[in-house]
Amino acid sequence: MEQRKTFLDEWWEEEALNSPLVCDKPTDAIDVEVVTETEEAENADNNDGETKTTFTGELEWNDFVVGGFNPYNPHSENSQEVLFYKKWRLEELKYLKGKEVEELEEAKKKVLEFERANKVLFFGHEGKEYLGKYGKWEPNPGQVEFFNVFRDKAEYIKAWIFAGANRSAKTFTFTGIVPLMVCIGRFPWEDPSVGTWIWDRLGWKPPIKIRVIGQDWTNHVKSVIIPCFQEVFPKVMEFETRKNNQGVDATWKYKENGSLIELLSNYSESDVFEGWSGHIVCYDEPPKRDIRVACVRGLVDNNGIEFFAMTLLKEAWVDKEVINRMDEEGNPDDTVYSINVNIYNNEGYGLNKNGIEQFKKSLNEDEISARIDGVPSYKSGLCLKFQRKIHVIKSFEIPSHWMVDVAIDIGVAKPHDVTYLATSDKNVKYLIRSVQVKGNGTLIADEIVKEMNRSGIRINRVIVDPLAKADKNNENSTYEQIDMHLSRFGLYLEVGSKDKEDGIRRINEYMETVHGTSGFFLLKDASPNGRAVRQIENWMYDEDGKPSKDDDDVCENLYRLFLLNTIYEEMEDIDDHEQKPPVNDTRNKVTGY
Repeated sequence: MEQRKTFLDEWWEEEALNSPLVCDKPTDAIDVEVVTETEEAENADNNDGETKTTFTGELEWNDFVVGGFNPYNPHSENSQEVLFYKKWRLEELKYLKGKEVEELEEAKKKVLEFERANKVLFFGHEGKEYLGKYGKWEPNPGQVEFFNVFRDKAEYIKAWIFAGANRSAKTFTFTGIVPLMVCIGRFPWEDPSVGTWIWDRLGWKPPIKIRVIGQDWTNHVKSVIIPCFQEVFPKVMEFETRKNNQGVDATWKYKENGSLIELLSNYSESDVFEGWSGHIVCYDEPPKRDIRVACVRGLVDNNGIEFFAMTLLKEAWVDKEVINRMDEEGNPDDTVYSINVNIYNNEGYGLNKNGIEQFKKSLNEDEISARIDGVPSYKSGLCLKFQRKIHVIKSFEIPSHWMVDVAIDIGVAKPHDVTYLATSDKNVKYLIRSVQVKGNGTLIADEIVKEMNRSGIRINRVIVDPLAKADKNNENSTYEQIDMHLSRFGLYLEVGSKDKEDGIRRINEYMETVHGTSGFFLLKDASPNGRAVRQIENWMYDEDGKPSKDDDDVCENLYRLFLLNTIYEEMEDIDDHEQKPPVNDTRNKVTGY
């Protein structure tokens, strides 16, 4: 018997092979018996010249015998033929649909496996929330700040600080993402088509050399930093690792361009860190000072960058020499950028509220300040809630209608301090000037008069340290000298308040931001050598719980100025050189006291 292609064979060649579905050819092909001409003639003689269709047994998949007609014609008048066609077609569609669903599920599974193995490539991408621990796979507020500022100022900032509470994503950011992005020259989640903009802007070429400094080898490097690498580094980016004599994978080489990450311990001797030349150093928790110096020396050749991720429980030198570093002119160093966060910065990203609260219960008050609020333990005694990043602003010309109060702190065996505080028409306070004056009271008064004339500022009130008026029998006291000289220009001298605690409270009320805006700012050029900034941000309570008297001249003046509680008033139409005494002036007009 001669065999010919079945309809299923033809369908497979003409349609299935051109279909987007990927599946195997069905094995249950329909058997088709082709009737020869002789057999056809015999059938015709036995059936009055008509060709008959013969079905053998039940109507099953392989039992349909064809006799001279198309058994797959859905429009056939033969009811059995149509019934069989529909049954066969239904089975065929079920098979194909099953294969499609099976392959779709397999494809989805492979996609999920790839995304989980390379999840940093999808950091912040829409629809990838499932990659995060608590339904978010996107930067937290502290990370957003860093990534945005880094993109804007990558070539300008030479020391980045991510400081604050425990579990606020400091290690993930500065010990995981930063080394990776420097290895490849872009943020890992960016399309490669953006190029290697990080290298281009920093003037670097691979291989990039990176140091990551942890604490001890076992409890920190091996247990914290390496798991961070394993979580962050995508599996599609191959790294070759090599163990050190501690059995730790201490070197990680990126195969594509040879960039090298070297892990070191802060517990090693400083001479281990000497003789290195590289591009960046990442410190996970504060390093010892001599180790930091050795590492920075190695960054000179490439104009490299430091990254500090830390909860400041010790190594207080970092705060003074790095975070609050001053430039050569004594102003806050613009090449340092600090991000300070509390533990709630990471709530909903890597932590949940219940976990935070349970951790908080295990801490004492001082530990809560450092580990939850992110306040360095050695700074828990600060008097003022001053944040350089918020409160220090670019200097500008003070409008002539703003009210300016002046305070004088009389120095004993040291220069006197004169501080100017402006009140804007919106009642925002600005520390606009703080200078030191050597000499007698006349010279102090002369500084104020000259500044008034030079800057065209509107002097409202002038106050002085109460101690300046202590010797009432001395007609030529510092107080009298200042008062006499100021009075020639229509200015009146008053004695400032001694209520230091209330003054500190008022300053902090203004410093605390409301809707993202502070009520107090300090002009960047307010004082030479950054003296005002240094004193304000380091003013602390002593062991007896009282504000320290060390290096506090600006602070003494500032709290007295805030106690004046000056509220802005429009200028009156009076003669340019005439100024009325304050309304609340209680001095005797004859004696001056």
